[in-house]
Amino acid sequence: MQFEPLCHYPEQIPVSEVGNGTCLCRQDRSDDDASWVIQNAFTVLSMQAGFALLEAGSVTELSVINIMIKNMSELGMGGALYFLFGYALTYGGSEEDHTPFVAGAGTFALAGLTDYTNFLFSFSFAASTATIISGAVAERIDFWAYLTISCFYTNFVYPIAAYWTWGPKGWLNVMGMMDFAGGGCVHIVGGTGALVCAL
Repeated sequence: MQFEPLCHYPEQIPVSEVGNGTCLCRQDRSDDDASWVIQNAFTVLSMQAGFALLEAGSVTELSVINIMIKNMSELGMGGALYFLFGYALTYGGSEEDHTPFVAGAGTFALAGLTDYTNFLFSFSFAASTATIISGAVAERIDFWAYLTISCFYTNFVYPIAAYWTWGPKGWLNVMGMMDFAGGGCVHIVGGTGALVCAL
């Protein structure tokens, strides 16, 4: 069985006529493609509510409001900062400016970006990374300390790990790493952060 090579960078969508093992991609998106990406982004973002409810059921009654506010604040603050910095660290600049360790910095605050569906989809995974940490430190950490850690992970740790995995010049991508559904970027980065914060 032969598999079609995947295009790991979100601006690139695979074309079905791939025959010789190379990744042929097209830059344009149809409305159907954008609808599909947005639908999946909202599906991933809806997990925030599920995580909040799971965590609320795992803590004492006095901490339920704290958990809910923590999860929603992380989504709001993380989203604003990911808009300003995080997306640029993962997908910013032109490919010529990219290094094996970080993307160029040409799209801070989404400057020059015309396809916002990728931003929304990318942010949904960045937010999920920080939510994994939230569950590990429930009732163990101050609200402001958690918000600081969450914003740091959403905007610096996750974007760099995502670029390493999905960026065209990212060192893990160049070595041939295949990431399935964010298992490497989201779950390993979030789980490692959760372990460190819980210890």
